[in-house]
Amino acid sequence: MIIHLITSLPLFLLLFFNFETKFILRISGTPKLNFFRKALWKSISEKIHLVTCPTLITRDYISSLNIFDEKKICVLYDPIIEIKKISKKIKKNEKEYPYHKNFY
Repeated sequence: MIIHLITSLPLFLLLFFNFETKFILRISGTPKLNFFRKALWKSISEKIHLVTCPTLITRDYISSLNIFDEKKICVLYDPIIEIKKISKKIKKNEKEYPYHKNFY
């Protein structure tokens, strides 16, 4: 299960339950660590399978906090989506395969 944006509830549940599901914590931007968040992260760090960060700077920052095992922290860049290119490919496919849109 990927935990992203509103992470406090799933992380809080990890304190009390032993789930068989692997949890991945997705960090976006530089997190603001107050006392509660830092304590929560430390208490569940062993139960988190992977922590992903959008940049090397964020990864280094999270790593410097010594909350998660270094092996669990990795960089997963945000995708760059170009809508115009996608629209062109869809239009091209519709011309080449007119019945293709029935399969969406």
